[in-house]
Amino acid sequence: MTDLVREYADVRGGEIRFGVRDVRLHGAGSGRPSVSYVCPDTGERRVVTADFVAGCDGARGVTRASLPPERVRLARHDYGVGWLALPAQAPPSSDCVVFGMHPRGFAGHMARSPEVTRYYVQCRPGDDPANWPHERVWAELRERLGAAGAPPLKEGRLIEKRVLDMHSYVVEPMSFGRLFLAGDAAHLTAPIAAKGLNLALHDAFLLGDGLVAS
Repeated sequence: MTDLVREYADVRGGEIRFGVRDVRLHGAGSGRPSVSYVCPDTGERRVVTADFVAGCDGARGVTRASLPPERVRLARHDYGVGWLALPAQAPPSSDCVVFGMHPRGFAGHMARSPEVTRYYVQCRPGDDPANWPHERVWAELRERLGAAGAPPLKEGRLIEKRVLDMHSYVVEPMSFGRLFLAGDAAHLTAPIAAKGLNLALHDAFLLGDGLVAS
């Protein structure tokens, strides 16, 4: 994200508006859609008018919710488990992605930077992150990721604790008028193997080529 923001804003002179509130989409089915938002500095509602709107605002964004309900079909599958997502201020314990399949449930280790590692621990759907204090998290990770010859985990401060109820979905159609959905706004997959990121980039490339050709 840092590289994309720098390329767009600093190198290409694009305009990015951070920290906006109450984003709304208007006239997606018209020939001149617009997006409005509340400016965090002035509290004023401002409007951006466009030829097209790309809905890249994720699973809980406003663009997917702006599709007419009578025209939307949602294919969804619930896996019946939760994943406790745990970014930790800790160096990676391995130079590769590690999955642990244990009788107590799944656990995952995914390096994010030289100082940050993301861990996952399978839990009950809807579990309360407060049920997972620091000591319990690391004890469970050591148990589920432990293996003969595996190096010990490098522990650290848990930056965040969030429970993800595991499910996948696909929205049809991915467009309405001049609104086009991309990434998690259009489809969601389990957070493994960077599938979500790769699909989102594929959406963006196809949408960009289509808009240039239109």
